[in-house]
Amino acid sequence: MNRKIQVELGLSHPTIWRLIDGLRKIQKGTDFDYVRMVRGDQPTAKRRKYVRVDEAIKTLFNRYLNANNDILEFLEGIALNIALDP
Repeated sequence: MNRKIQVELGLSHPTIWRLIDGLRKIQKGTDFDYVRMVRGDQPTAKRRKYVRVDEAIKTLFNRYLNANNDILEFLEGIALNIALDP
């Protein structure tokens, strides 16, 4: 969310008033996205690298449920998928 705020505000250290205005704009966009989701609209397409990460996490989850059941290995796999920039 920090990136979204920086992009919206256009600077790293805004005044309190610019921050409040920026947060209001972000909230308005989030509310609009929520309404679209409730209405049944298709979500915006994910970037390819995030689709790959989602698929890798689903594979890890299925492997955890079906075979290994080692929670630490599962969590390490999740962390590696989140930390690495594919």
